Amino acid sequence: MAALRPRALGALMPLLYFVAMAAAAQRERSSEASWVENTAHKLEAMFPASRSWPAFSLNWRMVLGSVVAFLGAMFANAAGVGGGGLFVPLFRLLIGFDVKTSAALSKSMIMGGAVASALYNLPSKHPVLDKPLIDYDLALLIQPMLLLGISIGVMCNVMFPDWILTVLLVAVLTGMAFKTFNKGACTWSTESEQKAHCCDTGEEGFVSNSRTEPSSSLEQGLLAKSEQCAPQEGLPSSIKWANICLLCTVWTVYLILQLLKSGAATCGRLYWILTVLQAPVSIGATAIGVWRIYRRGDFGKEKPASGPTCEQLFLYPLYAVLAGVVGGLLGIGGGMILAPLFLELGIIPQVTSATTTFIVVFSSSMSVVEFYLLGRLPVRFAAYFTTLCGIAALVGLHATKLFIRRYGRTSFIIFILAAIIGSSAIILGIIGGFADIRRYIAGEYMGFHSLCED
Repeated sequence: MAALRPRALGALMPLLYFVAMAAAAQRERSSEASWVENTAHKLEAMFPASRSWPAFSLNWRMVLGSVVAFLGAMFANAAGVGGGGLFVPLFRLLIGFDVKTSAALSKSMIMGGAVASALYNLPSKHPVLDKPLIDYDLALLIQPMLLLGISIGVMCNVMFPDWILTVLLVAVLTGMAFKTFNKGACTWSTESEQKAHCCDTGEEGFVSNSRTEPSSSLEQGLLAKSEQCAPQEGLPSSIKWANICLLCTVWTVYLILQLLKSGAATCGRLYWILTVLQAPVSIGATAIGVWRIYRRGDFGKEKPASGPTCEQLFLYPLYAVLAGVVGGLLGIGGGMILAPLFLELGIIPQVTSATTTFIVVFSSSMSVVEFYLLGRLPVRFAAYFTTLCGIAALVGLHATKLFIRRYGRTSFIIFILAAIIGSSAIILGIIGGFADIRRYIAGEYMGFHSLCED
């Protein structure tokens, strides 16, 4: 196991070191794999894994890999998704890493892009309202319950046959891609009508609100607000540190529970205790978030533009659990499932992208810490590609911002999201399909499995 770094982990170092030692001593279980690891295991069925890491040197593979990684991270972070479905094949097939290391490096790249995007969006203002671009209340309502749903979905993933998961994955991603594309087309049409109206009336300061129809009270409030005036540059933007601290606390508790769970016997008493403990952590954090919004009075149907309604305070966490179950079951990353969900809930594209990447920071960084403690992360490669993806994310976000400011088309973000989801469906479908065919030809068992199988 790689040497630990006390300065990086601070006060949690002794506990994390003990937990990591216990986890490394246990046999790896594919049931606890993240969605990028699921893709990596399918690649392993298609290509033999190398037993050593490639040398860190400048060659044509590194140059080509860097270009592909830069472009992938640039577009992925502009759309608010991680891009793990593109990065795992990159490391495995082009640079030559084994499947587990490819999954670890992919997570580090996702983390680099998400952190850069979050830092870029922190001082940014909402394009319509007097509030930050990142919806911290939405993140607090979504993130804890999303983690709980993912945990449930992963356990279901263990029991389902791979071929069923592949079929469901392609079907869900294809449906999401078409639905997102249609959303972008409707938004494009609405933006065109608004631009034509502004040109006919001679008005300036067109603001694209990315709406098709104001189907909710929150949408109606935002639409009415956007029609009144364009956002002013001098509006203050505040960072809600209390929400961030609470999310960091949930992150720390989940990390400890997951590390302890990886060292426990599957379906043993400790395993189930640690699994059940995730529920009160998520519910408690969400309850605190709901109480904070309720105490501020930042809700209510009489002023929908200021925050979520009473109904949304309870529906959003439920949506998060369902999204997490689907993501954990099919191996879809957080950004891939949250971005289309936020668009369907009436969140405008800029806020969708910023809030989704902010949420991805917590999920991806948790995986990176776990990989590092288990000695499965080549530090030099991780540092290089993480920095590269961070720069690519900044370039993509700034270019998108200039594009929207110049042309007033927030539908551009939706089209990028649809393209990434569609390409991921194709890549993951091909990889999973070939792996399933090979297992069928080899005569392997293709039915359902028991959760408690070793």
